[in-house]
Amino acid sequence: MLQSFQHYIESNHLFLKKDKLLVAVSGGVDSIVLCDLLQKCGYTFAIAHCNFQLRKEESDGDEVFV
Repeated sequence: MLQSFQHYIESNHLFLKKDKLLVAVSGGVDSIVLCDLLQKCGYTFAIAHCNFQLRKEESDGDEVFV
C-alpha cells in the first residue's frame, strides 16, 4: 500500500518531498490513514481540523483525538 501511495503521488505530480503540506483531518479512518501514509513516506505536513459541532459530543471527541 505504501509503495502504491508514493507512486501515485509521484506519477501524478501532486507534490514534492520538499513541499510542506496542510492536511484537513476529520478524525475518521480515511484522514488518519492519510496522515499515517504521509508520515511513513517522509512528507512534512501540518494538520487542520475544524469542529462544526455537526455530531454534538462525537465532534468534541474527534477534536480531542486529532
